Amino acid sequence: DTLKLADQFASHLENAARIDVLPVNRVIAAMEIADIDVVRTKFEAQTLLAELDVDGIVVGTIAAYEPYDPPRLAISIELYTSKPFEREVAQSLRRLSRATTGPQSLGTLPDDTKQPVSVVSASLDAGDPLVREQIQRFAKNRGNPGSQNTDYDWHLYHMSMDRFSEFATYVMSYRLLDAEARRVIDTGRARGG
Repeated sequence: DTLKLADQFASHLENAARIDVLPVNRVIAAMEIADIDVVRTKFEAQTLLAELDVDGIVVGTIAAYEPYDPPRLAISIELYTSKPFEREVAQSLRRLSRATTGPQSLGTLPDDTKQPVSVVSASLDAGDPLVREQIQRFAKNRGNPGSQNTDYDWHLYHMSMDRFSEFATYVMSYRLLDAEARRVIDTGRARGG
């Protein structure tokens, strides 16, 4: 259920500090208005950014889905932003206007104008011992209060694709936020900030 996964991502991202997330149904409505069934291109992502009047949009792709014990989910997440795109359009328009006045050095676009700005992907397999350890830590923080059987609680994430997808979207949300934080810091350093 791709909409359920999108809702889970939105919920995890909403919990991050200083990030406001639009409800998935509002994004779906904007996609319908723009006649986009699935975001496949940079142009479609930028169209949605403009339609929704937001700073960024997260686009996900499910590469593998195995709901049986142990569940497996491979996901790729891309972050598109509006501000670099606006600079790219402005620079492209400037280039076009200069081109009519004679030969000039057009230069290159800064790296932060490339879209998507951040991409993360992973294949999470509940049968992998490292992933199992992550599931145990994740479940421990979400266990039933007062539950005496914490071992059983983490097994729920191992046996149920609904629970496992909750874990997977949490992991991928964290990785996306981490990648974006590193990109912003590196961009600031490159500009001398």
